Amino acid sequence: EADLFCPNSVRINFTIYHWDTLKAVLKQTATKILLLTNPHNPTGKVFSDDELKHIVALCQQYNVFIISDDIHKDIVYQKAAYTPVTEFTTKNVVLCCSATKTFNTPGLIGAYLFEPEAELREMFLCELKQKNALSSASILGIESQMAAYNTGSDYLVQLITYLQNNFDYLSTFLKSQLPEIRFKQPEATYLAWMDVSQLGLTAEKLQDRLVNTGRVGIMSGTTYGDSHYLRMNIACPISKLQEGLKRMEYGIRS
Repeated sequence: EADLFCPNSVRINFTIYHWDTLKAVLKQTATKILLLTNPHNPTGKVFSDDELKHIVALCQQYNVFIISDDIHKDIVYQKAAYTPVTEFTTKNVVLCCSATKTFNTPGLIGAYLFEPEAELREMFLCELKQKNALSSASILGIESQMAAYNTGSDYLVQLITYLQNNFDYLSTFLKSQLPEIRFKQPEATYLAWMDVSQLGLTAEKLQDRLVNTGRVGIMSGTTYGDSHYLRMNIACPISKLQEGLKRMEYGIRS
């Protein structure tokens, strides 16, 4: 599953079979923008070419502008392939991205935006520079992103291998120690989206046990609209992941 967010409307949790729900939301007159996250946070889904084509077709049918956040695009695992939505349309679309997630440089401040339509791009730059005086990007942010993309391929290969190993460890641990928690390894990102509904605990009670008993902080799915999930960041040394999972188990079992 993954979700799409339509401003002035609702967040839609959907599989590829839920197109009728998406269509019903997009056709509402109040819906002007579709916020797409590809790969998706927090589920780790990578939208297929067919899914993106269908999303584009529906948005064009109902004149809905697409803003696609693709910041997790570099971390994709085997059997999945990332494709930007701009492969299927260059009208009424903008793609936002950054190297900061992949290369852990958010403190340097750097992001970029791809707007294929020249007229709209000029309007955006005018709004940015002439009205809001945002004409100076972070020099360190610019330099770090260029360096990352030009020289970071070996790092990225090693990173994906390490993250895959962390996910494998997480899967094995949950099956052995916490089988009530259902988890499917994602197609992308370094985020584990874990179904905790079978624990029989409210989101508030679970957070209390994790934080105050286990002394471990894991984000509640409530932040993303579903209290039946936890979102865990596994982009860390495996020793830290192991310690965190032990604390998680202790908090839940206590």
